[in-house]
Amino acid sequence: MATKSRFYAAHRPVGRQVRVLDLLPGNPGDNVRCEIRVIDLDGDGQYDALSYVWGDRAEEININVSGDCFPVTRNLHGALTRLRDREKHRTLWIDQICIEQANNDERASQVAMMRDIYRRCSCCAIWLGEINQYKKHITVQDARAVFDFFKFSADAQRGLFSSEMPILFQDTDDGACARAAYAAFAMYGNPWWSRVWTIQEAIIPSSAVFLWGSLALPRAVLFLATEKIRMDQMEYYFTDEFASLRILHTPLLRRVLYPIRGFLHSQDDDGPLALLMRWRHRNATDPRDKVYALLGLVPQSVMSSVEHCSYDASPAIVFEQATIDLIRHEGGLRPFIGSADLAHKTPDLASWAIDFASCNVVGNRQLRWWNHFHRHGEFNACGDRTLDLRTRGDSKQIELTGLRIDEILDVGEVYTVNEDESIYLTQVVQIMRGALRLVEDFRSSHPFRNKYTNGESWKSAYWRTMVGDLLMAEFPVQRVEDQHERFVRDLLGQEYLDDSTGVVVDGGVIDHQVSLKTQNDSHKTPIWNHGENELWESVCGMIPNHAFFITQSGYIGIGPASTQPVDEVWIFHGGKVPFVMRRTDASKAMGRHRTLNLVGDAYVHGIMDGQAMEDNHETRNVILS
Repeated sequence: MATKSRFYAAHRPVGRQVRVLDLLPGNPGDNVRCEIRVIDLDGDGQYDALSYVWGDRAEEININVSGDCFPVTRNLHGALTRLRDREKHRTLWIDQICIEQANNDERASQVAMMRDIYRRCSCCAIWLGEINQYKKHITVQDARAVFDFFKFSADAQRGLFSSEMPILFQDTDDGACARAAYAAFAMYGNPWWSRVWTIQEAIIPSSAVFLWGSLALPRAVLFLATEKIRMDQMEYYFTDEFASLRILHTPLLRRVLYPIRGFLHSQDDDGPLALLMRWRHRNATDPRDKVYALLGLVPQSVMSSVEHCSYDASPAIVFEQATIDLIRHEGGLRPFIGSADLAHKTPDLASWAIDFASCNVVGNRQLRWWNHFHRHGEFNACGDRTLDLRTRGDSKQIELTGLRIDEILDVGEVYTVNEDESIYLTQVVQIMRGALRLVEDFRSSHPFRNKYTNGESWKSAYWRTMVGDLLMAEFPVQRVEDQHERFVRDLLGQEYLDDSTGVVVDGGVIDHQVSLKTQNDSHKTPIWNHGENELWESVCGMIPNHAFFITQSGYIGIGPASTQPVDEVWIFHGGKVPFVMRRTDASKAMGRHRTLNLVGDAYVHGIMDGQAMEDNHETRNVILS
């Protein structure tokens, strides 16, 4: 450690300076030797940057840096031996060596310049490790077939269909080996695709090349290939046989297509909120890096509270400051959707803050977050009331202006399903029928409530709530119309709501104890297979992992799975959707200023388009903690 301190002290960057490494020439088997120096980031110094995974620090190998013995991880050592030229030195920027990692002040200042470090580099070398590093049976020939597949796809010319079939798609032993190599190269097979830092490293540089052992593939080739083999583009470039095999191997191919499409979305600037949420499944040793590692893709000053990249601030403080920045940038409360997307795991984190350390997984269908994110813009619960946000003290609490709609009376059962599991028709219908019975029970106990709270029929309010009042095809298509009711009626089968008598079967009142017949798993039909139907997708976005509820005054809605009776429905200024809130013990002592915890966003029928705000009810200031 003393050697390291002397080494860094002798080459201390100040201001906009960074250290770079001159990798000295050598032959295979020679010790790795390099010289370190400081350059002005705004000067004309040339260097390449390295994107890689550190790997296990328990397996370190010593190299020589400016005469000092310096330990690096085995994966970095492998990259240096591959990048080394036999005759001339190569100048590199590598975070593991060029930043004094034990110095929090230096680490923060250097990380804050990461955007410019990668933007200024001549080329970024994306090191995926040795070919057989993670899967021992992969050969160079197998790996070459993977890169040849991407080159073949990128070279395809519009309207000129080649009858050649890449090895990756061949039903041969070589094809099977190539597919195994593809799995080793791609997401789930190679840790480079799982690290949050590698996102901006892959996007920001003007030029980049993927290095896998001795093989190289330009980033431009990989990006172009993924564009041409998209489902909506294949017919212009490839034969029907190629297209059918591409569809057959989609589960394998998407391990690269998914992250590359994410890179392209992030490259086009889909906004800081979507950016941070898109990549929250990526891993970081330090949870604060789930924010810091993406700041290079966010316009400067948008997230001013965290752009200094302090490693002295706790993860909770960083996430709270980042969430406040996102709310202010959005000019609304859409970040609250991210705050409630996953259970919090970061200690001492406010309920309204996004816990970026809580990871989701990439499953077989769109994540719940994206469904809520896309739906959000279709509503305007707050009407013309704009965001009124005030921070309090150390940013643990924020103050908002809002309208309390009602207290939740009853909550239905929740159908819990993971992202990589199928959604089954029987369970969905069971939840929908349970919600129907809650409505029936409420009507039975309120016999004079012949109409829903907004004057429409209970039947209309119910079926529109089941689909969230929207047709969805990943993105919203339109608001539902009267003719779409038949979908819900057909889905429920015999059991449906009659506005005069309650639940009916072919015109007659049914036994209220009717329940779904139990089916064996082998006979269950995954609802997701019917994705061509926007109404199926709408139901899939509203029913699983959500809770149906009814309030004291008869509002019905669908909210977070953790919704409980006595929770409250609120609309806040700047909030396009209602939110389920939970009173804290501190509320009792706060007088008019209630203290609330965020449970999550909700669909509440009859108030999604500003109707509650139009009634001029008295709003109040509340504190969120």
